[in-house]
Formats: sequence, C-alpha cells, structure tokens
Amino acid sequence: MISRRKFNKLALSSMVLLPFGVQAEEDFPSRSISIVIPLGPGTGFETVIRHMADYMSQKIGQSVIIENRPGANNQIGLNYVAHSKPDGYVLGLGFITNLILAKHVYKTLPYDPINDFVPVAQLGENYLGLVVNNNVPANNVAEFVEYAKSKKDGVNVGTTSVGGLPHLAFERLAATADIPFTIVTYNSNPEIVQDLIGGQLDAGIPDFSGTWPMVQGKQIKLLGITYHERDPNHPENPTIGETIDGYQADGWFGFVAPKGTPQKTVDKLNALINEAIETPKVQESMKVFAILPNSGSPEHFGKLLASEDKKYSQLIKDIGFEPLSNN
Repeated sequence: MISRRKFNKLALSSMVLLPFGVQAEEDFPSRSISIVIPLGPGTGFETVIRHMADYMSQKIGQSVIIENRPGANNQIGLNYVAHSKPDGYVLGLGFITNLILAKHVYKTLPYDPINDFVPVAQLGENYLGLVVNNNVPANNVAEFVEYAKSKKDGVNVGTTSVGGLPHLAFERLAATADIPFTIVTYNSNPEIVQDLIGGQLDAGIPDFSGTWPMVQGKQIKLLGITYHERDPNHPENPTIGETIDGYQADGWFGFVAPKGTPQKTVDKLNALINEAIETPKVQESMKVFAILPNSGSPEHFGKLLASEDKKYSQLIKDIGFEPLSNN
C-alpha cells in the first residue's frame, strides 16, 4: 500500500513543470486580443480588419477588440503598441507611412519603427492613382510628362502631407521623368479631388479607391496607377511603370507586435491572420476598397520592411528632403 505522502511525491515527480513564460506561450491565447488601428473610425482598413477580427474571435474562442488610436500622423497608435507588454495580446496596424517613411521624414519619433517591433503578418497592398483635371491635355502618362515640361512653371500637384506616400510617390515620378512641378498640400483627399474637378489643380496622386468613382463619372481623368502591375479587379487601368520603366510606389499594411514577443506566439498569430485573410468576407471587403491581399510568413513581412526602408531612405536623400519637426 502506498501512503498518501509517498503518492503525492510520486505525483509531483511525474509532473513536467514549465517556466511561467513558456506556459503562457503554450496557453496562448487565453484572453482577449487587442488590435490597435492608428486611424480614426470608418476607414476601409478598419472595415477589412473588423471582418478579420470576427473570424479570429470565432476561431480562438476569445474576443478580438479593435482600438482606434489616431493622431500625430498615425504615430500615437504605434507608440502605444511599442510600449505594450510583448505577450501577443496587443497588435498594431502598420503602414508604409508609420513604419518606414516616418523614420526618414521626421527628426524624432516616439518609437523606433524598425527595432521596437517584430513583424507578424503582411495583410495586403494598395496603390495610388495619377489623376488630372479634365482640361489638362493629356490622356496618358507620356502626354502628361510632355505637357508638364511644356509649362513654364511646370504642373501643380495636390498631396495630403509633405513626406507622405503620395508626396514621395510623385517626387519619385518627377525625378525619374524630369517633371517640373509644385506641391500643393491639402488636409484631405476629397479636397484634392474637388479642386481637380474645379480646375484649380493640375494633378494629384491620391489613394485610388477614393478617386475611382469620380473617374468613372468622367469628372477627372486617371492616367495610371502606382502599383507594380495592373490590378486584376481593374485591368483596364495601366500602371505608370508601363511608361516610366521601373516606376512603382505600392502602399501596404500589416500587423506588428512589440519587440520581445515570443516567436511561438508570433507564429500562432501569423497562422490565424493568414486564415482570416482567406475568408470570403475579408476578400470581398478588400476588393471593395481596392486592396490586394498579400500575406505570408513573419519573415516575408520582415524582408518587405527592410527593402522598403532601403528604397525610401535613398529616395529621400536623392531629393534632398529636409526632415520635419514632429510637433
């Protein structure tokens, strides 16, 4: 007969005791996950991610909460993520603007875009459209370049922020094709479109999805898109790169987590996110907002961040851009 004391010793000796951190990784996720979107409510990105969150919640049996934390050129939300506990329960939505461009455009940032995060998963890509008012005598990119060079002071081009993707996308186009131009800054894309329709502005290079209805209504003209290939959902629209060899300015977005998040947790999240992207609701919402799905491993996203950092670092040096104060 085994005594109670001897039985308890045997039971304890047969247990595999895991360090607390390892046990937490094994149990992940055991509570709700927060996804921080550094934008105000109502964007197309949020619509897509809410559909993803619904699937993820059902899959893991835990709540997946969306938190909008806008402000400071999309930096407030990412700063919150950077200083969160690295346990996988807080994810941040990163863009080319707040993960790559901000590093080169601003003198100081409240976080290090490269070293304060680990890549979890890219979600998709989007692109801009080169549009002109109907009075501009150009129906394609080549004619636009010729027209711009014929004007004494070049063309005026609307963009929402100095140092943002639209601004730098046009800077790259102008540098490649030797286009004379003046940048005119606006608070929003709708204001750019309104001045294009009114003829006060020659050209703009805003987000494609926001201008497509006006292009279809023949209120403005689309000359080309900044994507690296034709969008299969809009194959009639040529890329700028078909005329200007090698040109592209893709937008993209994906999830990052605080540096130090365990790799096993990152891998679990990556698999879950990739499953969510493939669901019909997410695919359809991406299509509505002219977002092209592009997921993959954490390493895939990490390589994209590294290559984009190198590309835009060089562009900003080439155009002589002076870093801005982050007020």
